[in-house]
Amino acid sequence: MTRYKFLNVIMTPDYVAKNIIQGVLLGKEHVYIPGGNRFTRFLFELLPSECVSKLYDLVGTPPVHVSKS
Repeated sequence: MTRYKFLNVIMTPDYVAKNIIQGVLLGKEHVYIPGGNRFTRFLFELLPSECVSKLYDLVGTPPVHVSKS
């Protein structure tokens, strides 16, 4: 069970597929679903990994490791 469920929105496969297809048709390199995740990604790139781990712990989700390019 996770805390702060409003941060962990459950999306339907149709919603995700439509957003991916729209992103491909528009030629986007990255598609963020939901769109607010663009800010989250930006924020996590700026913060030290210890802070990001604490945020994941606060929300109650396992951390996602993304390699920096």
